[in-house]
Amino acid sequence: PVSSALEVEVNEATQEVVARLRGSAALERLLLYTGWTLSLPKATAKAFGATGCRRIFPDAKEPQEQSTSTLGLPLHPVARDEVLKESLNPKLQALVEQDVTAHIGSDADSLLPRPKPISRAIVILQGGKVVAEAYAPGITPTTRLLGWSMTKSLHALVIGAAVRDGKVSLDQKFELNSTLSQNPGPDASAGGARKVALRELVSMSDVLPDLDENYNIWGAVPSMLFSSFSHAKFGLESAKKGTPENENAGEETKRRWSVQSESVQEGNFAWYYSSAVSNLLARLFREVFSSHREYLEWPWRSLLSKIGADSFVLGTDPSGTFVASSFSYASARDWAKLGQLVLNRGRWGDTQLIDEEYIDFIGQPHPLSGGFYGGSFWLNPGRQVTPEGPLQREPHIRRAEEQSGWTRDVLPPDALWMSGFQGQYVAVFPSLDAVVVRLGFEPTLAPEWDKVNFFAGVVENLVLLNPRQTQIRRLLSQV
Repeated sequence: PVSSALEVEVNEATQEVVARLRGSAALERLLLYTGWTLSLPKATAKAFGATGCRRIFPDAKEPQEQSTSTLGLPLHPVARDEVLKESLNPKLQALVEQDVTAHIGSDADSLLPRPKPISRAIVILQGGKVVAEAYAPGITPTTRLLGWSMTKSLHALVIGAAVRDGKVSLDQKFELNSTLSQNPGPDASAGGARKVALRELVSMSDVLPDLDENYNIWGAVPSMLFSSFSHAKFGLESAKKGTPENENAGEETKRRWSVQSESVQEGNFAWYYSSAVSNLLARLFREVFSSHREYLEWPWRSLLSKIGADSFVLGTDPSGTFVASSFSYASARDWAKLGQLVLNRGRWGDTQLIDEEYIDFIGQPHPLSGGFYGGSFWLNPGRQVTPEGPLQREPHIRRAEEQSGWTRDVLPPDALWMSGFQGQYVAVFPSLDAVVVRLGFEPTLAPEWDKVNFFAGVVENLVLLNPRQTQIRRLLSQV
């Protein structure tokens, strides 16, 4: 792995970490001794409390916001959760305990044993109570675990709290300074830039049709996440470079531009799952606040602290904007509370934190997503038949089918869920009054976690536990 080629220095006093190629520091010292000066590549990151760690760009063109270090909320120790009550079910508990220990040991029949995917934490709620909970060795109920792209869904809920508060509306439009001005459509400003409604951004409309969701080491997403000062600016500047007239543009990019041109003329955007769009959304959302401090504190003050989910760490990019695509950490129970909030239709106790209409919105599929995607939540395409659009035949729709098509046969039709890299899930099943959280890790060369069998077993047991479902099954058996 690449990490073995790096050496890392940790400074607890300054809360900084420096990473460089192994041996480069010694080489610099040797050359300095002989009279030569050479500065080899290295990267420095600094911790900023509840707003996570971010890379420091001392020579950034934009002025580094020195005050950012004082704006993040303090990072509190994670205490044992007292909000969710327990009522463990033996069958479900046995199932999750088996899953979190499945990676232990090796394949005796294999000449070259492969590592196994690891379920680090699993929490299942039904009726608002914990009915099953298990952790892998070394992971505890207070361990903060990375959600990766589940952050997109979390950010959508944070926006939902702002919609209820009146800070912004789903129909509010933002101007994009990008190549979209080539196909401005009916809502273009006088300068030609396309105005995009908030609901289009939350639903992952394809507003950057030249930027591929590429996770290769030199791909767009890693470059954005680990090498750029402003992730939103990275997406917009990449858009300027990736016009359809660019002879180096890929075939998928050209197809997306063709479809986008047709859709924009109709006043709509096509759909494409894009981390860059999520980070562009985060930067535009930042503009609705009167100060940077108010923006950074909003997720906790409006939502997370009110549901007792104070373990959350939400990372920002070096410019101080939340990385809405990828970087959020929390205990498994706090992830489960987000799912329970959705299950409660935005209500927590006696307080409505997010409007029910907004919860309906996140569960409504984008018309060109093939039924797979709503307002930053993945959906079971079996819930609704959507008319076939021009992108239904496109490669990224086929990829969505390959990744999520199994849900038709395994999950309840009304299922909606957060999903992240390496098998992170917060799944909400309204008809079963249940939330399922699975947080995992897949070592290099490990096969993919068997989500189909896991969820099939969980749903089967949840059906038996749900009084309403049990009554229906009993009635059907008498017919």
